[in-house]
Amino acid sequence: MIRLSLAIAPLALAAAGLAAACSSEPPPPSLAKAEQATHTARQENAAVYAPRAMQAAEDRLRAAQQAVKDDRTNTAERLAQEALVNAEYANARVDEAQAQNALNNIHRAAGAPSAQSAANPSLPSGEAP
Repeated sequence: MIRLSLAIAPLALAAAGLAAACSSEPPPPSLAKAEQATHTARQENAAVYAPRAMQAAEDRLRAAQQAVKDDRTNTAERLAQEALVNAEYANARVDEAQAQNALNNIHRAAGAPSAQSAANPSLPSGEAP
């Protein structure tokens, strides 16, 4: 009888683990969106243009992933949404910088002062006040 109990114990533990895994809710859909947006921002070097937003996105994403592991779905959803917003903001700052660079290149090619120099003609091109 004891041998039978010892043989069944590992099976019972495996079944309990499987049941616990099956009862977990799937990760919120916003987690995948946040992961993608954060990855895109990282690839675009958003940390250069929006370092605080990029750091916040990465921090919130890690926290959301941990919340999923801890089966805290509501917390994971909230953190994933925060990560998504921060990553999208960082991506927007990259887009803004690229647009500004393109505009400056157009002005240089046309022989006109850059938008930054035109706003403050007393400064040499590229210097901030």
